[in-house]
Amino acid sequence: MFGRLKQISFCRCTIAALILLSGLFTQSSFAQFPHITGDLGTTPKPLVDSIGLVDYKIYYGTLVATDKDDPEIKEAGTSVVLVGTNGLVFDDYIEYKRDSLIWNAAKWKLPATNTLNLALAYGHPLIEFSSAVIFEKNIHIFQPNLGSAVRARYEEEIPKLDWQITSEEKEIGGYKSQKATVSYRGREWTAWFTEELPIPYGPYVFGGLPGLILELRDQKGEYAFTFSGMEKSTPEDTPLMLSHSKQLRVLPRDQVRVMVKNYMSNPVAAMGNRVKMKDGSSIPKKSFPYNPIELE
Repeated sequence: MFGRLKQISFCRCTIAALILLSGLFTQSSFAQFPHITGDLGTTPKPLVDSIGLVDYKIYYGTLVATDKDDPEIKEAGTSVVLVGTNGLVFDDYIEYKRDSLIWNAAKWKLPATNTLNLALAYGHPLIEFSSAVIFEKNIHIFQPNLGSAVRARYEEEIPKLDWQITSEEKEIGGYKSQKATVSYRGREWTAWFTEELPIPYGPYVFGGLPGLILELRDQKGEYAFTFSGMEKSTPEDTPLMLSHSKQLRVLPRDQVRVMVKNYMSNPVAAMGNRVKMKDGSSIPKKSFPYNPIELE
């Protein structure tokens, strides 16, 4: 599947499912995040696809209109681009912190119960997918982070973006930046990049410019990323990786998109009959807003 990528044998899907349950009951006693009790032993090593080591981390303040029917309401968070020699990973910062916590807890053989509860306390990520770019293989990987209901990803060639670089300039955070525009899968994007940081990357798949992207917005204002900092990696940092599971399947892009859309329209149905209310009755249907970063 990944050529020479190494598969390493706590799964993100467990945490995602628990957070999902807490989010379904905002008007009931289920509103708080679940708390795990009992002795679960030591934290097991997570199953991941390793892409190598991280060289540096780029952070972006992130705003997303999660509900396309109410685009004026934005949710705020932080996303991160992890760059290494072999590739890069784009992820929500909460998921990155959670993965790092679990990785290090397994490394030091810490109690799994404490690890789970700390991971749950990080809250709900804004960006509910991870993506990776593998340079040598020219592969882009898109993987939803929606728990056990959607254990799938799609793989494709790294998109070739037809950037239109303009002469318009402005200063962002003390850096001289230049405007560029591109159309990508149903959205029109505007980027501001700086050659003072000669790193040809940005959020998600948006790279290939002669400098780091400092701002990125779609024309509708439903997605916005603003550079907030960058730092070199340390020996304590986790590897560059994507979560994996034994049930994970590589499917065509259209199938994965349908799975995600169906899940967001009725996440309870995706869990089947495994979860009930306290009185044994079925959980009422509740949909989640759906406004994907790719529209086509």
